[in-house]
Amino acid sequence: MPRDASVEVNAVSADVTVSETTGRQVLKIVSGNVQTQIEAADADITAVSGDVRLRGAGLATNVQVNSVSGDIGGCLDVAAERTSKYAPGQRLRVRRGEGQATLRLKSMSGDIDICDR
Repeated sequence: MPRDASVEVNAVSADVTVSETTGRQVLKIVSGNVQTQIEAADADITAVSGDVRLRGAGLATNVQVNSVSGDIGGCLDVAAERTSKYAPGQRLRVRRGEGQATLRLKSMSGDIDICDR
């Protein structure tokens, strides 16, 4: 696969790992863990039940992360905020560098770990 190719994955019950690509990523996982590295292009990642581990988010990126019942963490220098005083949920929005690429992560039940190194 060419390094700049776009990747689209739809999986019902599987772990997904994406690496060595600079193209757009669309990953939709119902049950399973996601591990990916974002280098340059947009990414849209949705996990219903599973953890999401992301590396490379420190590039020129707009980051939007939402989780219903999982934690959002990692080595970024910002903290997630609660979406409601009474219901579970967290949200994180960050603009890094020029903000040329957009990264969207959504998780219903699973932790999200983001690191820019």
